[in-house]
Amino acid sequence: MAGLGFEAAVLLTEQGYGPVIVRGHSLARAAEAKNELVKKTGRRVFVALEADLGDFTNVAAVGEELARSGHKIDALILNARAVSGNGMVPTDDGIELMMAS
Repeated sequence: MAGLGFEAAVLLTEQGYGPVIVRGHSLARAAEAKNELVKKTGRRVFVALEADLGDFTNVAAVGEELARSGHKIDALILNARAVSGNGMVPTDDGIELMMAS
């Protein structure tokens, strides 16, 4: 695993921050990233979270879940998602996928 979010999570934990929420489009993918981060850093401060940012209903549910969990969010790392192809891809909410996520 590699990428901006992964490396940012490593740096945050090296600076003593935690918990660090690791978001994936599927829980399996988020858990895989979490496990790789634990392996790389030796720290068990990562929380796997499934969130499809292209789905407004899912985004609202994730927000509610985070609020209930009591996790304080001090910072967000927002990096762009790669979209392949040349055409517009609408989400179920009618928003172009690149703009929605």
